[in-house]
Amino acid sequence: MLSLKSGQTQMFSYGLYHIVSDTENPSSSPTELDLVLVMRNYNAKWLNLQGISKTNFSVLDAKGQELKFYLRESPSSGIANDESALFHLIVRSQNAPTPWTLRLQAKPDDFTPIELTIPSIVPRDK
Repeated sequence: MLSLKSGQTQMFSYGLYHIVSDTENPSSSPTELDLVLVMRNYNAKWLNLQGISKTNFSVLDAKGQELKFYLRESPSSGIANDESALFHLIVRSQNAPTPWTLRLQAKPDDFTPIELTIPSIVPRDK
């Protein structure tokens, strides 16, 4: 897993990672990239992540075009202070120009809105 970006907001820190393999697998598609977003709550009693779905995310290429992606895994609940959660996205890159931008925008019921923009993402092979 390669680290692509990390940072923090007022409520949580985050890391964005690219899952790569050292093996040459002819059946794996180079046009699909595994990205993992890890969020760690460090400033709120509770960060509600329940109900966050694909519709809350967008992945844009360097020209501002939306890339197709799948949300393979997302938290089924929230995270308390000092807890972490992850989102696993499979991005269909199809030679999309880099850098990319990942956006997450959600407003869970009765909880603080979650907004995150990660610019300048350049996936790496190794």
